[in-house]
Amino acid sequence: MAVCGIYARTSIETDGTSIEQQIELGIKFCKANDFEYQVYQDAGKSGYKIYDDEDPFKHRPAFTKLLSDIEDKIIDKIWVFEYSRLTRRPEIQYAIDKTFKKHDVTVYEQEKKLENDAQSKMIKGIISHVYEFERQMIEARTARGKRKTINSGLRSYWKTYGYRQAGKNERYIVWEPVQSEIENIRFAYDNFLNGRPINSIVKKLHQDEPEPRLKVLYKVYRNILTRFDYTGFSLTTEGAKLCNKYKKLEIDSLSFLGEQEDGKPKYYVPSINYPAQITSIESWAASMGKLRENKEIFRNYKRAANSDIFTGIIKCPYCGLYYYSQNDRRNKYLYYTHVMTKKCLQRPKSSRREKINSLAGVFYFYYYLVYEDTNEFLKENQTVANLNIAKVKDRLATVQSDNRKLEKQIANLQSVYEDSTDKDLIKLTLTKEAELKIRLDANNENVLRLKSELSQLHAEFKKNLKLLTYESVKKTVISYFEKLGAEEKRKALLKIIKECVLFKSYLLINTGKMLFIFDIKEDYAITEELYNQFKSAEMYKPHFTTHGNFENPKPHGDIEIVSTSHFLVQESGKVIRQYKMKNPEDLKITEEKLEILEIDYDLKDIESVICFTDL
Repeated sequence: MAVCGIYARTSIETDGTSIEQQIELGIKFCKANDFEYQVYQDAGKSGYKIYDDEDPFKHRPAFTKLLSDIEDKIIDKIWVFEYSRLTRRPEIQYAIDKTFKKHDVTVYEQEKKLENDAQSKMIKGIISHVYEFERQMIEARTARGKRKTINSGLRSYWKTYGYRQAGKNERYIVWEPVQSEIENIRFAYDNFLNGRPINSIVKKLHQDEPEPRLKVLYKVYRNILTRFDYTGFSLTTEGAKLCNKYKKLEIDSLSFLGEQEDGKPKYYVPSINYPAQITSIESWAASMGKLRENKEIFRNYKRAANSDIFTGIIKCPYCGLYYYSQNDRRNKYLYYTHVMTKKCLQRPKSSRREKINSLAGVFYFYYYLVYEDTNEFLKENQTVANLNIAKVKDRLATVQSDNRKLEKQIANLQSVYEDSTDKDLIKLTLTKEAELKIRLDANNENVLRLKSELSQLHAEFKKNLKLLTYESVKKTVISYFEKLGAEEKRKALLKIIKECVLFKSYLLINTGKMLFIFDIKEDYAITEELYNQFKSAEMYKPHFTTHGNFENPKPHGDIEIVSTSHFLVQESGKVIRQYKMKNPEDLKITEEKLEILEIDYDLKDIESVICFTDL
């Protein structure tokens, strides 16, 4: 014998009829009419996101099971509180009615049997359109409420790096800043805007994390660099739309942020949930621009290097195209070349690959030997040490706060069983107290461990940070020469190279503050003797552990201090000079020297030029 299917569904808006109430009424109806019954219930969807109405066969499992049971002749009657519980969409209603008619299913709406004649169909059609209108009104009301909330500065997320939930008030979740995470965010913005890749930032801040976790953190930090909320302001709905258009390259700039309305910013408001100004609006906009620019750069860098370390990195200054590796017709030689236009002045149009690849190791080695940039390592190590200390302090404060709550709960429980004569209550209270004490003991052990960890970090911090910098540089250089493959070496170069251009036979590598100049017609190499000295001896340590001029004007045979403006490094008869851009006169003199070599390059942001050829 077929049974009656009781179908219950309710939206998340309160409409006075919960699923429980619908089921209760359905069971009552079936019992009154001596029907066997089976209950089908779906968790409702809001009027704003009614996925089940768009595709009821996919997003409503109970409804799908009901239709399956109808086809299997298990169900021949259906009871609903309102016909709209089945659907609010007219086009879906017609499909459902067709299924019911095919299997001769009787539908009851509360106490009323719904007929399937022409008049009933017309009435159901009218009612269905009314339901559709009601659904659209719900969507509109929800959208208006959402816009009003966002435009008042109450934009919020279920989880936000840099903040943690601190409870709720009558209107919204209260968020409090996490100082160690905020410092990480500031570090990320400062380093990213100074040319450091996101993956390098993540590895520096989270050195002990396993590789799978680092991949997750890469996405987290990429999201951080796009989050306007870290400015202490919140985008309005219209501002967010324009920002998304910028991300999709539909508009060219973020200049709309400067627009005013009634003397106030038009597209953003002060954030109530995230009020801390971790970065400036200008820095956020610069970060967005850099991320957008990186999309274009990535197209040139995405080819695997194999043994072509500089592929997609070297750019022609005359036509702006990048160099890639190519074989000659006899596959005898490999070249770096680019598709030259008729107006391109580059000569020669290609260069031998092994000749240029040999420069990579020389550049990498000497880049880390130049004091000014490795001094940035010193600042970075100090910053990371401070971040690690702040992180442990935050964890310690959280555990100690939890301990205070546990101690208060234990005190409350003790007052209960001291004042009570109810044995069951006393037994229950003692059990709960024992559980809380176990948690408290575990927390106390955690506090001791964290305090010990904090003490160790402070001790490490008091060490000679310059010595740590020397050790960090040494480890980085040795890793490049002994552990990295061609593609990994290429990625290591990309982390420090801002721009690489080839002016005829002169290769210029810009790292942001320094400009390295090589003549590719000359031979360059790091000799085994020099490399082994670097690994085993400490003759290079003065570069990292002293300020200004060395006390000994010639710390070892290969380095000679000639003035405060530049030093000489001599190896195999080659002289390497560093020219400091301390004032406009230095800049002018160096630009004139470059012009003699037919090199037209802007030195505005360059602090020193490292020249491996005669100027």
